[in-house]
Order: sequence, then structure tokens, then C-alpha cells
Amino acid sequence: MRIRIVEKAKKTVGAEIKSQMKKGKKHDQAVAIALSKKEKGEIIAEAAAVDKNYLKDQGIILQQELGSGMFGVVYEVIADVGDGNKRYALKFVSDQSKGYAREKSNYQNVKQFVELANIRQDAEAMRLGKILPIIYSVSEHNGGLYIIMEKLIPLSESEKKLFMSEVSGLAYYYSQKGQQSSGERLINYIIDRDGDIGISFGSERATAMVKAIVRAPEYSHLEKNLQAAINMVMGGGKDRDYTTVMRAWATDSAVDDLKHDAIDELYNQNNEFKKFFQGISNLLVSQYKGETPDDKLTDNPDFVGMLMDAMFDIIFTQKYPMKYTKNPEYETPYETGFGQSSDIYDADIAPNPKLREQKKQYDTSSIKNNPARKGKVKKSEPEKYPFDAIISTIRRLGRDWNIQAKDMHNANVMKRADGQYVIADIGLFNTKIMQSMKSGIFEAKKRVIRVKII
Repeated sequence: MRIRIVEKAKKTVGAEIKSQMKKGKKHDQAVAIALSKKEKGEIIAEAAAVDKNYLKDQGIILQQELGSGMFGVVYEVIADVGDGNKRYALKFVSDQSKGYAREKSNYQNVKQFVELANIRQDAEAMRLGKILPIIYSVSEHNGGLYIIMEKLIPLSESEKKLFMSEVSGLAYYYSQKGQQSSGERLINYIIDRDGDIGISFGSERATAMVKAIVRAPEYSHLEKNLQAAINMVMGGGKDRDYTTVMRAWATDSAVDDLKHDAIDELYNQNNEFKKFFQGISNLLVSQYKGETPDDKLTDNPDFVGMLMDAMFDIIFTQKYPMKYTKNPEYETPYETGFGQSSDIYDADIAPNPKLREQKKQYDTSSIKNNPARKGKVKKSEPEKYPFDAIISTIRRLGRDWNIQAKDMHNANVMKRADGQYVIADIGLFNTKIMQSMKSGIFEAKKRVIRVKII
């Protein structure tokens, strides 16, 4: 039995009560558990809350809570920002939050960027500013930061699955930094959501798994028929295969207990993953080839540990649209997504006339006609990744304007009614606003105007 040491949590009493009630606890029980955890130092006391009287004095009517993030809580409000009473989003950040100063600076800077772009009719800046939320006011009152911005629409379920989820970010952070708290948060995320972590386990991920496995000499023979191996993964297996692999991993001298527990929790709570990992386990156990015919996978726990560390990365990664790479074989799954790669940069954004650089567009020269189609037909066009436009825009904001996007996951990207994708939460951005903007010259130093004389 593993004993997990719980570090001092960042969750508040109120958040813990909500968490316990989601698990089916009655309110009184949830309160008792939360207070008990507070006494143990596992959670912290409640921070400053929204001042309803302050909002009322401003003519703002507080509605339901829309969600919460690392540093703040977002509510729906009814307010008049200049064109009558309408519904907006209010983000509240307590001054007890570690992110208070950054949140204040980021929202003020982005507000200024968008306003100056519109005032000065800078077409490029206006176009790039469309993926940033419209911010109406940033104010401070009695220990809290109040940010009123446009209310956005959540992504559809299919769109969410294409974008990086929170669980992928947690897994990546833990995998890279090896911090206990992140590993614990990953496990809690799985538990709190009953295994519904926003990641699918279909043929695309199975392909990534098989391609990773066949790199090991013990499984190199599978390269001759990758599809058969993929089909084996998708076909599932037995609990005993899973148990065999997990027990072997547990006896590895360098086993990462938190990674082991995270996969075990997901296996027990997510039926889709259960079938998927039974298939992986079946492949690993049945197809293992050692130096002699008598060698078994279980005889080499260190090898199993190495395999499972690699599998962990692929299990918890998603298509990560914030970085495209030309060499996916040499990048981590977190950088490329599970096999996601592209040579497409700035494909959907008009070239900045103030910059001279080469643009690489979609190359269709090597695409063959569909053999099933008859007669004269046009070459098939490669399907554009849905987030190409926002990716290009994010790159340009960072490169040209020093507004650097961070914390990109499927709960942080939303959209307007017209379908425009918007980064909903800019709290973790790096927004070093240009001095040139403040001086009245709407030009970044890196943006040089070149005039071609014909």
C-alpha cells in the first residue's frame, strides 16, 4: 500500500466544500470535512469575497458563478458599460492571491493595447486584438480586483477535445518539474471528475503508442505490421494483463509512485481508458521478445519502468496547438501532441506589411487524387487545423507586440457568437507593454516600416 504525503494545499474552505458536495456528501458533512482539512493545514482559509454592495453602488447586478481558475473567480453580471444593461463577465481576484499583481497588470495592459489599436486605427494590431477579450474596466476595492469584460461562449465538446486540457497541462508540469503537488493535483483532477478528463483514447493515440513501443528492440518486430499492433491495442484485453504490467512497474527500482497512481486512478474510473490500456498491456505482455525464448516482460522491471514513463507522456498529452514542429519524432508529445506536426505558419493571417519575412503556406503539390474518384478532379486540399488562425495570431502577438500567451488549455479558449476564438483568461500572460505605445508612437521596436520604390 502506498502512503501519499499531502502537501499544504492551495484550495480554500469554500472550494473544498464544493468539491465534497460534488462527491455526494451532504452540506453538513462537506463543511465538517473542509474544516477538518483546514485544521490539518491541508487547505487555507477563505480569502476576500466579492463585495455585493460595492457592485450595487456601481449599478452592477451579480448573477451566477461561471467558473474559477488558479487566481480568480468569474461571475456573470448585468451592467451598463455604455449601451444599456447587458450581460458581461466579472472576474474577481483577491489580494491574497499570489497572482494579484500579474492579473492587474495583464488586464490593464491588454485593455490599453486594444484601445490604442482602435484609436489609432492600426489594422494589424486591431486584427490581432480580436483574439483578446474586450475589457471594459479594471478596478480595485477593499482587498479585491474587479475586472469587467465581455461574456464569451464555451467551446463545443469536439473543439475542447482538439485543444489541450487542464489534465494535460498538469501531467506535463509534473513530468517536467517533478513537483509532488502537481502530481497530487493531477490525481485529484481525475478523481474529482470521475475520470472524465477530456481526453479520448482512439486510433490516433493507439498509433502514437505503438510507434513509441516499436522503438524498443524487444518490440522492433512489430514494425513489419504496425496496423496489426494498433488493432491489438484497440481490441482491448484482460484485467490480468494490466495487473501484470502494473505489478512489474511497481517493482522497478526507480518507479514514480505518482505516475503509477495517476494511471491506476484513470484505469479504475474511465472505461474508455480501461479498454485502451488493457490493449496496451496485452501488446506488451504477449509480444515481448527477450534474448531467449524463455524471457518474460516481468523479468525486467526496469525496462517496464522505462516503457511506462514514455507511455505516461502519451496517455496524458493531447494535441497541443501552441507549438507546431517539423520534427515530431524528436520532440516530446507535450510539444507536438500525439503525432501532431505541421509546416504551416501564419497561414490564415495576412502578412504584416511592416515585416519582411518568408511565409510558408500549405503545400499541395505532393497530394494525390483520391483513387476512388472518377474523371477530372481537383487535388485534395489538406484539412486546416481548426486553431491555425489563433495559433498564428498568438505567435504574432508575442513576436511583434510582446504579449506572450501562456496557460493555453481548453477551458481558457472560448469564442464569440460569430465563431471568433478568444483567449478568455490572460492572467498568466507575459504582457510587457511597449514604452513606444505609452509615448504615443504605436510601433514596437521590432516592427520596421520598409518602403519599396518601384
